[in-house]
Amino acid sequence: MPFPTTGILDAFTRADEDPLGNGTWTGPFRETGGQLKIVSNVILGQATSQNNSSYWSAADFGPDCEVFHDVSTVDADISPSLRISSPGASVNCYIISENGGTWQLYKEVGGAFTALGSSASQTVSAGDGIGLSAVGTTITMWYRAGAGAWATIGTPQTDSSVTGAGKIGTCANFNQTYDNFGGGTVATPELWMPALQTSATVWGKRYV
Repeated sequence: MPFPTTGILDAFTRADEDPLGNGTWTGPFRETGGQLKIVSNVILGQATSQNNSSYWSAADFGPDCEVFHDVSTVDADISPSLRISSPGASVNCYIISENGGTWQLYKEVGGAFTALGSSASQTVSAGDGIGLSAVGTTITMWYRAGAGAWATIGTPQTDSSVTGAGKIGTCANFNQTYDNFGGGTVATPELWMPALQTSATVWGKRYV
């Protein structure tokens, strides 16, 4: 399956916002930490905590959904999230933690944080992309080096703890900045169907 199948929702090219809003964002969705904000056309956390978070509040997506964004400044805990429901102390979601080149997929169910599978290694640099998809019970981490192609990171995990449509969002601390946030419901390509033909020519003979 290609990734992503959806486009950018917010490039943050507007005046500074504290907190991130614009009628399309709210937060936080984690139990602790503040929201995200815009400074100089990128987003970052309000506070030094790593748990600052905001989510796209304009729509629910999924249950097959994806989320991605560019990394502008690398620090700790790059955390795109999807299937977010019940924001706050009892939040449900899938979330990536990328910290110093170590990637770990987690589920958060009723606010309880549990690792899914083993960690994977991939250094992230400014200008790279990081993403997450959930299709059925398959949860996959994604990485893009610069303007290159997206590729999976680690082994896709099978989990059915968080189902149904939900929000997409991300987390950041004060030193981590992101740009070009995108995602939504996974777009399924239509099956190719040949046009109905009323006649054909085979080996020089025409059939009607």
